[in-house]
Amino acid sequence: MEADFSLLNDDFEDVFHTPHQIQLRTPFRLLDLPPELWLRICEFAVTKPTAIRVGKEPNPEDQMAVVRQPAITRASRLLRVEALPMFYALNTFEMLHCFGVPCPRKWITAIGTTNRQRMKAMLMISSCDLGFWEGSYRRASMDVSVEFPGSEPSPVPLFTGFNMFKVSFN
Repeated sequence: MEADFSLLNDDFEDVFHTPHQIQLRTPFRLLDLPPELWLRICEFAVTKPTAIRVGKEPNPEDQMAVVRQPAITRASRLLRVEALPMFYALNTFEMLHCFGVPCPRKWITAIGTTNRQRMKAMLMISSCDLGFWEGSYRRASMDVSVEFPGSEPSPVPLFTGFNMFKVSFN
């Protein structure tokens, strides 16, 4: 079965026959794409397949690389305004708090109230108890609720003696 190329536009063939130097001069306009297609591309660019674990790296520079906002959000202000809300709303975030790694509350403070609210919630793995975290967030003037994901404290299998909490940002 042969393809019927007669249905294509006349300029379709120009893409293959235009000299390379001319193609390089005409920039590709990402935001000229139809909105549905642009949103799918943006979603793909900012969504990570696994949870982003804040606080897992002992070296602050390595941790910054883990939690850095996607490159597309740093390309222009317009892309940042459109893509950053998707980054916080579509990804899963986990926070690891233990000795030897920087406290991830600094990151939560740094992303700001609007982005925290977009996240809605995150899982937190810590050896500290529920009361410690409730007081800690209250002292930082953050409107959150801290609770166990189930009905009782649930130790995380990989980290003996640690509890898992769900932090919901209001």
